[in-house]
Amino acid sequence: MNILAKRAIIQLTLFLITLGSSNTHMQGITGTSGLVEASEIWNAAVEAQGGRARLESVKSVLVQVGKHEDNVSLYALPDKFWTFTDWPSPFTSLMRMEDYRSRQNYILRRGQKQADLFPIAPERLAQSTDTSGNVIWMPTSTYLLESKWWKPTLLGSRHDGNMEVVETILFGLRTDYYFDSQTHLLLRELQYGMGDDKKRYISNFGKHVKVDGIVFPSEVTFPGESHPTPVSVAVNVNFDSGIFEHVPSAAFGPDAWKMPSKRL
Repeated sequence: MNILAKRAIIQLTLFLITLGSSNTHMQGITGTSGLVEASEIWNAAVEAQGGRARLESVKSVLVQVGKHEDNVSLYALPDKFWTFTDWPSPFTSLMRMEDYRSRQNYILRRGQKQADLFPIAPERLAQSTDTSGNVIWMPTSTYLLESKWWKPTLLGSRHDGNMEVVETILFGLRTDYYFDSQTHLLLRELQYGMGDDKKRYISNFGKHVKVDGIVFPSEVTFPGESHPTPVSVAVNVNFDSGIFEHVPSAAFGPDAWKMPSKRL
């Protein structure tokens, strides 16, 4: 299986786990040292990433995965995302958008020249939003510890070698964060399966860089993979809001999110 296709399946699995999780996952919390220490570790990590005020100022996140700009996702917080992925399969989407404010989405598949907007399915809305219509998930939480719209519920903490671990619940899913005990930067994220799923989904982060005052990893080893993948993260990018209102031409490719004057 092509590595990008494999990564797509992994990321989709994690996405569906998050959407389907409605119970608090408490398994694995033993010997914790209490909420006070967990809060101290967490606050140090937030400060190391850039500080709470700077994180809460983020309104959009652009993530490019791989050495080539053919796998790009734009998250317009808190309720929109757009992605372009050029996987070598006729069954995968080339361009996809979901807007939970307008409750519209589109899927442009490989080989299609055009597509139409259509309503997000009611069951998808029910999984993805709370009773007030707020989105209860956001994949960018992998890169931002906090935002104006989300903050994990702390359960406890523990130590693991040279790492300090904070156990949390985020979007209803048990998630553990592993921080370097010296730099307080995120080194690993562990997500627990939901219900009877006993699997553990581990992402490892490395080669951190500062982008507009916020520290992000430039390499990620995704769940199920043994080698790191280059990742580029940008925040508060100037994007064409039209991609959330109509389906862009497939000819724009991974540049469709950019302002028209910036497209190649």
